[in-house]
Amino acid sequence: MKRSIFPIPIYFLVLSVFLGLSCSDGSKSQGGNLVCPEPAQLPFRLDSSTFLNPARAAQAKALGRPLHVFFDFIGHEGESQTLQGITNYGGILSVNSLPEEYVSIWTQDENQDWIQLARVKTDLEGKFSAEVPAARKFGPGAHPIYAVVEGDQTCADGGIFIYPSGTATIVTDIDGTLTLSDAEFSRQMADLDYVPVAYGGAIEMLNLYAGKGYQIFYLTARPYYQRFLTRMWLDQMGAPFGYVETADSFVVGEATRAYKRGFLEQVKNELGYQVAVAYGNADTDQEAYEDAAIPEDRVFIIGPDAGLYGTPIQGDYAQHITSFVQDFPAFGE
Repeated sequence: MKRSIFPIPIYFLVLSVFLGLSCSDGSKSQGGNLVCPEPAQLPFRLDSSTFLNPARAAQAKALGRPLHVFFDFIGHEGESQTLQGITNYGGILSVNSLPEEYVSIWTQDENQDWIQLARVKTDLEGKFSAEVPAARKFGPGAHPIYAVVEGDQTCADGGIFIYPSGTATIVTDIDGTLTLSDAEFSRQMADLDYVPVAYGGAIEMLNLYAGKGYQIFYLTARPYYQRFLTRMWLDQMGAPFGYVETADSFVVGEATRAYKRGFLEQVKNELGYQVAVAYGNADTDQEAYEDAAIPEDRVFIIGPDAGLYGTPIQGDYAQHITSFVQDFPAFGE
């Protein structure tokens, strides 16, 4: 699913180099991990290791911690696959980008060898975009992808998610639904080392669904420039690797409902996916799910608003797991 990068108008993004069938000499290495945003050592060799503009190093350091934005891609096999993102340093409530600097995009093949998919230069607003080369297009499945700012070797992770029509998904909000309350994310924004507390059983529940063959979609009203914190927390919690959808701008109230409804309509009508079960904590979640015609008995609301709807979850997810999730049929049964 192609998307625009908001709230900035779209500009033509210059693609400088594609590495089609193989990596450049010496850029591929066997195995190794890549932990973003500041890996101690890259498991592959970059084409450059300094900024094009020498002043960028001091600028990046002054702006603060790297919080790069890397958008997930979702679609069907055979379609063009687009990689998009924005360099961002210290921008919790806005984006602080570096223009005209190289970003390389990487993945691992079936042998765990690192493959460079593209090397692009950011535009004047620090954004980058590239198409996966035809010879490297991904088949069905969930594929981790990494974008590396070559100047300082900082990175962000995301994914390409290729599923056929008919795929069944579990859709969940995050704040106040997986976390104990919306305040948990506020605490993380104030202290980036703070790890938001999850509801008891929330991550176990999602892993049970994943084990039954369902794809997990994280549908959050957080704006796109907070994507890095979102995926970092999901990784820290051991949540299933799934598609993350963030808003194009800061949304509240009716705008949240409209944004979530729009995404669900794309999932169902354009991609042909099923929403097997949906989770939320607010009236905007429940209303968006109702707008998308998800059956009431498959919508679960947790938290202070749980009693307002027909399928509440009281307390944490422990009882819900035993009464509903464990006996829920596997996909295809």
